[in-house]
Amino acid sequence: MESQDRMRETNGPNPAFYQDLAVIEQVGNALVITFTTENLSGPNLGAELQAMLSDALGAGGRHLVLDMQNVSYMDSSCINALVMLLNKMRNTGSGARAAVVNAGHNVQYLFRLCRLERLFPICRDVMAALMAVENG
Repeated sequence: MESQDRMRETNGPNPAFYQDLAVIEQVGNALVITFTTENLSGPNLGAELQAMLSDALGAGGRHLVLDMQNVSYMDSSCINALVMLLNKMRNTGSGARAAVVNAGHNVQYLFRLCRLERLFPICRDVMAALMAVENG
C-alpha cells in the first residue's frame, strides 16, 4: 500500500504524512495519538491506521493512549485495526497496554457495544489514561 511504502521510506512515523489522520506525541513510555479527523472510516483507512500505529510503536513508546476528542464515527475496519494492534502489542510480552480518552458518546457506545472497554479502558482525560496504561 502507498502509505506503508512511504512509512518504510522514512524509517519511522512520518508526522507530515499522517497529520491529516493524527498527531503523535511521546509522553514517558506512552504514545498519545490524537486523531485529527472526525470520521475514522474508508476503504483503506483500517490498514493505514494499523500501519501508522505499528510504525509509531516501533519508533518508541510502549503503551498507547488513543485520544478520540475529534472522532465522532469509526467503522469496523478501524476497530479491527485497533484490536489487531493491541493483540500484537500483547504478544511481545512487554506488558504493553492501550487506553481510549476523550471518546464522544457515539465512540463510547461503539466500544461498549463491541465490549472493547475491557481491552481499551475508556478514560476521561489524558492524565487518567496515562496512569491507566502505566499502572495497569
